[in-house]
Amino acid sequence: DSAPDTVRSAIAEFQQAVTLDQAFAAAWAELALAHLDAFRSGGPAEPSRAKGNFSNGLAPTVNASDLLATYDGLIQKVEQRLINEMDRRTVQSASPERARALVESAARQIIMSEDSRLYPQVRDAIVGLVVDDILGLGPIESLYRDPSISEIMVNGPDNVYIEKSGKLTKVGIQFRDNAHIMQVIDRIVTP
Repeated sequence: DSAPDTVRSAIAEFQQAVTLDQAFAAAWAELALAHLDAFRSGGPAEPSRAKGNFSNGLAPTVNASDLLATYDGLIQKVEQRLINEMDRRTVQSASPERARALVESAARQIIMSEDSRLYPQVRDAIVGLVVDDILGLGPIESLYRDPSISEIMVNGPDNVYIEKSGKLTKVGIQFRDNAHIMQVIDRIVTP
């Protein structure tokens, strides 16, 4: 085959996008286009030139809002199965670290039984969302853990703001609906 390595790489990455996970095919295609641009210009492939968000230059990173929009049905199914199948007393009596490990392990098993074809980064991100929903503050858990954030304001399912260094900023985090917000509020006010 006389095709240059960058073109072969672009083709392989596009094929991965189509076969591994439809939700991230566009990001993979952007990376493939970056390789083709590099080939045309004679330079190395620069994933940062692609419109997608690439953590390691090889795979798209996972955005929680995109995950929620794409996999909400799966996330809710996993959460419901965890609630129905896990022994609550075991989780409640465990240390926070052990409880997280128990829920993560159970969530991974359920996700694999529901859809074993998920791209590993997607599966890991879904597990994180599920664990945060079950044990933490749902979509705002990561904001809560960030010491540089002084305030979190939720004005609706898709209107979440943070205050950082005295500056108010809207963030791309969202809740499923108002009921999801109320679940988190109940968790905050219930000891």
